[in-house]
Amino acid sequence: MGPSIVDSQSRTLCAKSENAVQELKINDRLTVSLQLRRGMQQIDNWCKDKPEILRQPDGDARIMLLGLLNYKIEMNDASSSTDQRAGTR
Repeated sequence: MGPSIVDSQSRTLCAKSENAVQELKINDRLTVSLQLRRGMQQIDNWCKDKPEILRQPDGDARIMLLGLLNYKIEMNDASSSTDQRAGTR
């Protein structure tokens, strides 16, 4: 989890593709399954939580609620969907 919230070890992540939005309560790792069509598409991810700390002790003013690590996209042959897998920090 990112350092912009101090006392919470979970976040609410939103994932949007086309017109479908999923809200996921996460505290460690997650898998998001999305139904996608062939071709170029945009997938939006954002954290619904609001930051408590707007500037880190070192002066960094970035809002750091959630980090995506080891992000990958895979085709699911059975349903022609794409999975987005990410670890969080």
